[in-house]
Amino acid sequence: MITSESRYAGRPIANIEGPEGETIRYIVPIPLPPAAAYMVGLKHRTTDSDRVDNLSFRHFGLPGSWHLIANASDVMHPDQLLSVPGKSVSIPVPGIEDPAK
Repeated sequence: MITSESRYAGRPIANIEGPEGETIRYIVPIPLPPAAAYMVGLKHRTTDSDRVDNLSFRHFGLPGSWHLIANASDVMHPDQLLSVPGKSVSIPVPGIEDPAK
């Protein structure tokens, strides 16, 4: 379920035909610029106790804005941000580039 606060709220829904002729509905992906398009405000070195929602809340005040960190760090899935303790992730400057808006 997509809430009204989701970056996918209001995105178009498309259909494709599955392998057995069934209709599969999906949300049309948001086109994202490359990570280099984001202005990085700081780098965060991850720890084994980090969570993406907490990182997002700490830097943006919104736990659901973790996707901005993922986009700026050039990763597709939130688990990739924290997969290795000690990894450096990019925290973008809020409002400089937000392709989802």
